[in-house]
Amino acid sequence: MTPTENTGILNDFRTVIYPTKTYKLDVENNRVIGYVDGLKAMEQAVYKILMTPRFRHIIYSFNYGTEHFELMDKLYPYIYSRLRECISEALMQDDRILRVYNFVFKRNKPHGGLLVTFSVDTTEGTLNNIENEVTY
Repeated sequence: MTPTENTGILNDFRTVIYPTKTYKLDVENNRVIGYVDGLKAMEQAVYKILMTPRFRHIIYSFNYGTEHFELMDKLYPYIYSRLRECISEALMQDDRILRVYNFVFKRNKPHGGLLVTFSVDTTEGTLNNIENEVTY
């Protein structure tokens, strides 16, 4: 039997939007200090996703984190497109993230890597100038 509006089954469902309130991470001192909510919580969620390698920790699902890939001996146009794809894919796994855009790449020659800057639209607002340094 296929549910229809006449059976009332469709009316039994409702969408629940959970709050973004979570523990506040003090990354510099490696500790948790209180709570954070709203746009600051989303900024922390983006940071955590980008800093977590996908498939490495069993406490996270296979959808959480970023995939790391080999950058050595690759041409920069390939690296730029692959980084854009990896970052977008990782962040879009979170239902609260709506769009990842405005990627800007800058070579960081002394450190041997790239500095990636981008913006993220979330259900809580927009995060501009998110930076992620990728070394190789």
